Amino acid sequence: ASVEGVILNSGEPVPSGWVEFQPADGAVGDIRSARIESDGSFHVDRVAIGRNVVRLVDLPGLPPGAASVLAITPPIRRTIPSAPGGPIRIDVIEELIRFQNAKAPGSPADSRAGEGRP
Repeated sequence: ASVEGVILNSGEPVPSGWVEFQPADGAVGDIRSARIESDGSFHVDRVAIGRNVVRLVDLPGLPPGAASVLAITPPIRRTIPSAPGGPIRIDVIEELIRFQNAKAPGSPADSRAGEGRP
């Protein structure tokens, strides 16, 4: 599938870096990646349909701990539909907060954790 969207940091466009989609949970396909443009937008072709792990690499202005979570142990997941959908919106800070909340002791496991808004 073709996927387009925007990467944000607290609502502001991330001006550079890379976004990668890696098939997960039974989705079949290859890792696909694209450069993040200066307005935060990206476009990737041939992304696996189904659940994907989304990895963000070389984003400017993030603390090292946040950057390593997003690149090394990415908590972001998106389900890519077979029919064309609207753009994907990923806000780095929202995803990191969701990840921290899911790891907090005593927090209930959320089956949609990391799904976020499309």
